[in-house]
Amino acid sequence: MTFAIHKATDRGTADHGWLKATYSFSFSQYYNPTRMGFGPLRVLNDDIIAPKNGFPNHPHANMEIITLVLEGELTHTDSMGNKEVLKPGDMQIMSAGSGVTHSEFNHSDEEVKLFQMWIMPKTQDIKPSHKTFSLPTIENELINIIPDIKKIEQDAQMSIGKFSTEEEIEVKANGEGLFVMMIEGTAVVNGQSVHRRDSIETTDDLSI
Repeated sequence: MTFAIHKATDRGTADHGWLKATYSFSFSQYYNPTRMGFGPLRVLNDDIIAPKNGFPNHPHANMEIITLVLEGELTHTDSMGNKEVLKPGDMQIMSAGSGVTHSEFNHSDEEVKLFQMWIMPKTQDIKPSHKTFSLPTIENELINIIPDIKKIEQDAQMSIGKFSTEEEIEVKANGEGLFVMMIEGTAVVNGQSVHRRDSIETTDDLSI
């Protein structure tokens, strides 16, 4: 059994005043040659956006971009004609494909806290697409998000779970890479404790 725990305190950080960001992998001015991604997962950012601030219109291409809002309200506008407000528990999956521009802004008086993940696609220059949905509220089991709710341009699976009771689950790597992020709380993974914002990387199956 081979797996690595990446501690929350070992992530990269940036404080731009309006944006406080924590990076699981190299991003922007944070560069760590040993942390360039995990398989096709290239970016996992843990962002806090200050009130009345945000990312102005900017381009993306050939990337699968997944945004999960944890707290606050995030206004998204893009060149595909979409304009919406993402609230806590909402997830947006956008295939940038051949090219899209979008903005992400916090118009409220409260902070917005979110995760954003970028996954490299297996096919270049596909037609851009977008889907936003509220996460299922079923507790104490893993819910398959990708591909059950939304397919992306990559052979990847994404699951999320909220556990209010002590449960043991088997997570299958199926011979491929397996990345687990502990958003909140504590768990025991193959006998080792992991805590809030710790992550695990392996090509083996895990017992959590």
